[in-house]
Amino acid sequence: MPPSSASSDPASAGPREKASPAEERKARRFWVSFIVMLMCIPVITGGSAIYLSKTRSLISVIPDYYQASLHWDETQQERSAAERLGWTVKLQPAEIADGQGMRALELWVHDAQKNPVDDLQIEGHFFRHRDANGRLPVQLRGVGEGHYLALEPMRETGIWQFELTIDGAPEPMAVSSTMNVQ
Repeated sequence: MPPSSASSDPASAGPREKASPAEERKARRFWVSFIVMLMCIPVITGGSAIYLSKTRSLISVIPDYYQASLHWDETQQERSAAERLGWTVKLQPAEIADGQGMRALELWVHDAQKNPVDDLQIEGHFFRHRDANGRLPVQLRGVGEGHYLALEPMRETGIWQFELTIDGAPEPMAVSSTMNVQ
């Protein structure tokens, strides 16, 4: 057997040289640190997720969603009442907020014959999708000709949810609208 092939065969290489104590400590520190680091990654990730879920309102659940689900049939009946009656209900927030962040919220109601409908009591709540826990109450007042108006704090732009109930109609009526407010 030629000497070059014997030296390249790991089985015939003979005993390995023993590492110096300094090299052994260095290797031990590296592998222990590496394993500890791998074990810390899920702990840090989980801790961050818990912290964010407890301190930020960006991740929130709509309050009373369970109660709303129990009364889903009634809610759907109220939301489709305008369509069944042939009424037109149009909700529109103003495009510009004033200096204090107040924005006009307008609602127009017309019956099946396109006549304006007055003398309704309209109230509910609205919230920004980014902060479902920040529900704000709203009550729209009639200003005539089927036009209802409220001035509400809506400084921020984004997606807003409006949930309104209309009393005084021939049957219970509700309006649910999602709008992108600029």
